Amino acid sequence: MSISIKQETEICHKFAFFWVGENISIPECLVKSIMHIYKKDFYIYQLTDRKTKKINGVSEVVRLELPDEIMLARLHAYKAINDQDMLIYLDADSLIINYVDLPKKNPAPIYLVKRNDNATIINHNYPEFYPEFYKKKFIDVMPLFFGFIATNNGHSFLNDLLILAENLPKRFHRWYGDQIALNEFFKTNPKKFEILNEDQYLFLAKKLLNRNEILNLKNQGTKIVTFKGNLSKNFIEETLKELINEEN
Repeated sequence: MSISIKQETEICHKFAFFWVGENISIPECLVKSIMHIYKKDFYIYQLTDRKTKKINGVSEVVRLELPDEIMLARLHAYKAINDQDMLIYLDADSLIINYVDLPKKNPAPIYLVKRNDNATIINHNYPEFYPEFYKKKFIDVMPLFFGFIATNNGHSFLNDLLILAENLPKRFHRWYGDQIALNEFFKTNPKKFEILNEDQYLFLAKKLLNRNEILNLKNQGTKIVTFKGNLSKNFIEETLKELINEEN
C-alpha cells in the first residue's frame, strides 16, 4: 500500500550497500549523498570482498570471502550484518536526496518497494538465456525491488533468501537470483512485509536530474533516487553535484 503523509514515521539513520571492484566511483556517490543529507547523524556499512578499497565516509567495512556468483555474493554479504536497529540495504547506484522516514510499526516489519511498471518485457536473452522469462513482464516474475530493503532483522531474513537463491538454477546465481528469491519468500510470508511507494522510496531515474527536478522530487516526498540501465550510470555523479549545489 502507499504511504500516507499522515502516518507517524521515524527517520532511519543506518544504511548498508554491497560493492566489489576497483572502480568505486558509483558507491562513493551514494556515500556522499548520505553525508550531505544526514551530516554526521548516520551509520554506513560497506559490504565487500578482501580487495575493494574502503570508501571515505563509511562507518564500517565488512570484508568477506565471497562466492564468484554476484547474486550469491551480495546475499552472503547482506546476511553478515547482525544489527538489531532499523537498517536500509540499498543498491550502490542510488542517491539519498532527503531523510528516509519509515512508518512506525510495532513490531517493525520488513519494508519493500513494489514495481509500478506494468508493461516492460524482460529481455530473456540478457545477460544470458533465461527460458523462464520468455514473453514475461518484470512485474510478473520480479514485482519487488531488491534495491531497497529496510528491516531490523536482516540477518535471519537474508539468510532465508540466500537458501532460496542457492536452490535456484545456477544462472540465477549470476543474475536475478536475489529478486526471484525475494518474490518467493514474499508469496509465502506476505504478513511480514510493508509495501512502500516506489515514487517516494526508490524513484527510478534514467537521466541526469538537475537541481529543479531534485527539488520537485523532494517536494513530492521522494527520499531515494536509483539509476538503472547501463547509460544511466553516467548521470549519477552529475546528479550528485546538482544535489549538493541545490541550496546554493
